[in-house]
Order: sequence, then C-alpha cells, then structure tokens
Amino acid sequence: MPSIAWVSAAVLLAWVVNIAWWALLSPEARSAGESETIVIQPGTAEAIASGNGLAFLPSAYFVPSGGTLFVQNLDSVEHRIGANVIPPGGTAELQSADGVYSCTIHPSGYIGISLAARPPFISTLGLALLLGLPLGVLLAVAVAIVGRLDDGSGDVRGTPVSL
Repeated sequence: MPSIAWVSAAVLLAWVVNIAWWALLSPEARSAGESETIVIQPGTAEAIASGNGLAFLPSAYFVPSGGTLFVQNLDSVEHRIGANVIPPGGTAELQSADGVYSCTIHPSGYIGISLAARPPFISTLGLALLLGLPLGVLLAVAVAIVGRLDDGSGDVRGTPVSL
C-alpha cells in the first residue's frame, strides 16, 4: 500500500510547480508592450501568385494577452490582413483578437491570430492531481521496495553463506 505521505508530497510538489508556471503566464509577469512582428519580404506577392509557398510564414500567430501584432510590408504591392491594408513600405499595428482572418501574405489566403491568455487558477489543481498522484504512487512503491531490501545492518553485501 503506497504511503499517503509520499503521494501527498508529490501532489503538493506538482501543484507548486503548476502555480509557478501559471504565475509566469500572467500579463503582469511579462514586459509591458510585448509584441510579435511579421515582416512581408520583397517578392511575396509574386511568389504567392506563382504558387510558391513561403517558408518564413506560419499559418497562425500567438500573441500574448495585451500584446500587439505588427506587420511590416517590404513588398512592392499592398497586402491585407483582415480589414487592415498595409501599403508598400508601410507598417500596420494589429490589436489581436482570436480569429482567422483573410490574408494576402499567406498562400492559403488565411492566417490565424490567437491570444495567449492565462488559464483559470483552478486548472492548476487538476494538473497537480494528474501529475502528482502517479508520481506519488511511484515514489511510495520505490521507498517500500528499498525499505524491504534494507535489513537494517548497513551491510550491503548480504549475509555470508556457510558451506
């Protein structure tokens, strides 16, 4: 039977780790004005028109909560992301909102933008149980096995055998 102390300690440790990660996701823990930038390279419109994909552009961007997505157009033609028009040589500031937007810089014609919001605090307890219970049971079983192997004499060579 696993020791309840080991299981409890493992759950508590997992919860502390989860709370630390949860706190790091806080908008206050990040630098103010954190942002992402998309740079539209020269020749992007030509590459998309010819059917060539662009290796530099992911299909989705994840922007921190309260952050901003900047789009800088170095191409010779205007581009659009949602309702935003970015002229050649121009820069647009997109206050991100979750969604999929029409996009002239992506071969599929669409780009996803998602806020990286912090999950609710109660989710840390669920993850702690999910991670801590199995870890605690494994620790308790390991301690029980080691305890049975140790006979208390401190001699790891075992009992001498007489012939």
